[in-house]
Amino acid sequence: MKNQINFWNTIPFPDFLAPVSDPHHPEIRFLRGDDIEAIVALEVAQLTEHAIPFDTAKIRLVVRELVASTNSGFVLVAESEREVVGFAYAACLLSMERGSPSGSLEELYVVPDWRNQGVGGALLAAAIAHARELRWPALELEVVRGHERAAALYLRAGFRPNNRTRYSLDLSSPAA
Repeated sequence: MKNQINFWNTIPFPDFLAPVSDPHHPEIRFLRGDDIEAIVALEVAQLTEHAIPFDTAKIRLVVRELVASTNSGFVLVAESEREVVGFAYAACLLSMERGSPSGSLEELYVVPDWRNQGVGGALLAAAIAHARELRWPALELEVVRGHERAAALYLRAGFRPNNRTRYSLDLSSPAA
């Protein structure tokens, strides 16, 4: 697997995904072992922003597993001047419906100071491109209610709402 992707200069970005002209734009690359704590911190920040409960130790275990194995999907990192400023995680799932491994964009986060500068769009374009390289037939995602800016980005990139409602059951609590 390649270690770096310079999507800023190699992908013909649609206008809505074009990076800003700032010469200090982040590099988009794959997750490395030295990124673990930065990715954990960004995931904690994202979950905190959305008021979603989390366990930092469990997040760290998952990120470590993602470094160790590509079977669970891939993580792309946006880095500027040795600072991780965003990331995207696409999980791999074996889909009976699609008859092959497929993808779920589980996370896409950009730190507030780097938002509205094309970083989220670049991460999304890179994730889509790599999912195509893996020959995944689809990439699905969910958006937190009220997060219209994220939903608009996904719609512009070609994602469409499906006719399903996603549900969740917390299995960590004892059954009633």
